[in-house]
Amino acid sequence: GIIKFLVNGPITLQSSVVYTNTQALTLSGLYKTVIQGTTAAPVSTTFDCGEDGLFTSTSAADLTFVSLTFQNADCGSGIRVQLPDVERTVHVTLNGVSLRNNDQYGLFIDEDDYDCDSAASIDLNLWYSTAVDNDEDGVGVRDSGYGFMTASVNFSSFRNNGGDGFDFTEHCDGNFTLNTAASSFNDNGSNG
Repeated sequence: GIIKFLVNGPITLQSSVVYTNTQALTLSGLYKTVIQGTTAAPVSTTFDCGEDGLFTSTSAADLTFVSLTFQNADCGSGIRVQLPDVERTVHVTLNGVSLRNNDQYGLFIDEDDYDCDSAASIDLNLWYSTAVDNDEDGVGVRDSGYGFMTASVNFSSFRNNGGDGFDFTEHCDGNFTLNTAASSFNDNGSNG
């Protein structure tokens, strides 16, 4: 499915948007479409999101985000993908996306548990995207199964995040491949 936001400005959420369907989903906006928490400050108690993100997926759906900004998640991440134990490759693509001023991660992808029995694989593609001023990692991916992780990062920037700019962690057996071109990782709190 495709959801197009024809808004040139902010969309202020009062709660997290949670996607539970397994059908592939594309969220697309105009150049200045902003999805944000309820305050302009990165941390507040007014946005009741728990450990979620402004947008949270709890299925193994392939996700594509185009020309959107996710900012000011008051308690959580801009985008959170919580993968269940599945036997497939889940594709997440960001093209022209800005992740900024979120209380936790700009983008956080996490597998269901840490018992190393998941066969899910993660394929992450970032094009012309930024992760700036998030309290934890700009982009954080935690793989806790024996599937593989691949990432392609092109023409993107990760700066001034409290943790790493870009962090892939493999908790169990599995392979990780990273391809990057014309991207920068600067002034982050931990190791780039």
